Amino acid sequence: MKKILLILLVLLLPNLVSAVEIYQIFYDPANSESGGESIEFYNPHPFDIDISGWIVATESSMKDAIFPANSTIPANGYFLLADNMWDERKDNLNWRSADFMTPITLNNEDSGIALINSSGEIVDAVGWGNPDNIDNNLFAGTPCNDAPQSKALLRIDSTKDNSNDFIIAEPDFFGDNVISIEVNVTDSSQSSAYILESGSITPSAGTNTTIHVRAGELMTATLFDTTKVMEKVDNNSFEAVFSVPYYKSPGNYSILFSDNSKLGFEIKELKSFKVISDKISFNVVPGSSSIASNKARIINNGNTDLVFSLDLITDELDKSLFQFSLNNDDFVGFSEQFEIPAGKSSGLHFKIEIPEETELGSYQSLITITAE
Repeated sequence: MKKILLILLVLLLPNLVSAVEIYQIFYDPANSESGGESIEFYNPHPFDIDISGWIVATESSMKDAIFPANSTIPANGYFLLADNMWDERKDNLNWRSADFMTPITLNNEDSGIALINSSGEIVDAVGWGNPDNIDNNLFAGTPCNDAPQSKALLRIDSTKDNSNDFIIAEPDFFGDNVISIEVNVTDSSQSSAYILESGSITPSAGTNTTIHVRAGELMTATLFDTTKVMEKVDNNSFEAVFSVPYYKSPGNYSILFSDNSKLGFEIKELKSFKVISDKISFNVVPGSSSIASNKARIINNGNTDLVFSLDLITDELDKSLFQFSLNNDDFVGFSEQFEIPAGKSSGLHFKIEIPEETELGSYQSLITITAE
């Protein structure tokens, strides 16, 4: 009797297969319309994405910008496209240099842009103003409101509806290691100490972040129930070094000092996970069930609890034949969701039940794992 062989490949698909996102658009600078405009893109995946030959379409031209060869957005990283003369004409000279400069033309109202991959597919689109005056391929859902001069459109969500996904905000092109800081002088309860990296921590997937806290006097500093005596760096400053766990929940935190002052900082949200799995196979006869001997493991290497869903991509077998068990619990159908807390991992066992009428042969399929 032939054996039925099912090859199960586990893919990491966080929402869209291709998803590179338009993250920030700055189309109405104060200093110069020629040289001061820019668009920032974000890669939400834990792998690099090559965007060589991709196109940015605008109301001015369907090929307003073409990314050159070797253009890559790093894993969980950003790519800044800016107009020529960006370094000389940008509104804030402390903003980082562009990853690619080329002439671009962005209208200040009733307009939009689209990111198009090398296959001619629209990967993302953002519009602002009256949709009746915007080409229909240059926005998703409902366009955003027009941003006033010197403000940017900043992504806060990914629902494929521009009006929900973007807000009007102060432009931020300082880069990963430099954050704009606003200092309010109040009373002695606010410390004069500072974090060398920035006042806002962007965690890296699965990797703790090291921060250096500096002050102008010798004292102790306490963070997450760990107290350290600051060490002298030079004649004018003392330093304490802390490790911030990558799974620490996003939010605002404080470092407390022995002089009763405190220093606030923010940990930003990071949604990230990885899947570890060999090929999973079943040997089963019609009218019986089988549990695969090997399993997959999902690691939540971000700082936010994630809810996962499984789905099956196949024309040969129905997903109702499959069940999974989380950490050796009872087997349930693929319609069930499951949660993995930040910094934790879970093992998945798989089971299949084959109807008696199933024809003998070899079957292959793919399972997708998505997270919210």
